[in-house]
Amino acid sequence: MAIEIIKLENGKAAFLCNTTDTVFGELFKTVEDAQGFIDFLDGADPRSLSNDELNKARGAYENQKRITAPPRNVTRGALHTLLFSEAYESAAHMQRVNMLEGLFMSLEQMRTEQRKRDKAKFDRAVKAYELIKKAVTFASDVKDREPKSNPST
Repeated sequence: MAIEIIKLENGKAAFLCNTTDTVFGELFKTVEDAQGFIDFLDGADPRSLSNDELNKARGAYENQKRITAPPRNVTRGALHTLLFSEAYESAAHMQRVNMLEGLFMSLEQMRTEQRKRDKAKFDRAVKAYELIKKAVTFASDVKDREPKSNPST
């Protein structure tokens, strides 16, 4: 009960379950590529994975392979350019992260300032209410002190 990697007539490779003599999974460009995918699975049996899980694992493998392996027959200058472009992408990524952090901090600062403004508005409204209340109390006190007019006159 094992998995074999078979080479097809067109030079591509596939997985073969030797228990059921069934070919499964996607085709690989080479036998080495298929073996690399098995190694990438780190002991997981591809037969136990659903088609969706197998496709996701294959995508992750291809991404890792693309990122970690420089192209074959790369000259030193080309490798330097490749590494520089990855460093540039990393720097650009960090710049975007820093920009987002700055925007977040600005948003927090704006929220804090808005809270202060809202509190100041509330405080002013309370003071205005207290002044109006005093004015109404004063007006009613004044009205109570006015001499009552004689209706006969």
